[in-house]
Amino acid sequence: MAALVAVAVVLPVFLALQTYQQTAAKRLVIVGPAGIGDLGKALALEFSRRYGVNATFVALGGAVEMVNELVRNRDNPPWDVAIGVPEFYK
Repeated sequence: MAALVAVAVVLPVFLALQTYQQTAAKRLVIVGPAGIGDLGKALALEFSRRYGVNATFVALGGAVEMVNELVRNRDNPPWDVAIGVPEFYK
């Protein structure tokens, strides 16, 4: 009986986790400076259309503000891709 109760509790959690992982895997967050906002939105839209992924572009302010955010969040970034970093930051 205990095994049946354990399965009844664990199975829904497992299925919910699988669903979350599949949804999260189909999400792409792209960040860049506000100056390339139109390009970033166009890239996200085309990526979504071409690959069936929910891609979004998030502007992080100017180039300096963006680099500061990249450095501040380097250990656990809430985005997947950063574009438009100026050459002199390499």
